Amino acid sequence: MCTVTINVDDATLRRINPGLTTRESIGQWLQHRVNLMISELAASRQSPNAHTAEEMQAILLDRIHKAEAGEEPVVSHQEVSDSIRSKYGF
Repeated sequence: MCTVTINVDDATLRRINPGLTTRESIGQWLQHRVNLMISELAASRQSPNAHTAEEMQAILLDRIHKAEAGEEPVVSHQEVSDSIRSKYGF
């Protein structure tokens, strides 16, 4: 958990929600909205680790078949290595 400070236009917030009359009510409302936004973002992005071993194998086999059929771009090992080095400085 971290704490951040942000500046908001309280008059605009009151137009959105007239009940936002105090710093406390604004803070609680904003915290609720931020929590919802973070939950939605987290739910929309599935972790690569969310797959079972069987699902991952099926995904990989499908991509191999597509690559062999020319339907999936093939990237050389050298291109991958160069990209990693330039991005992460290895």
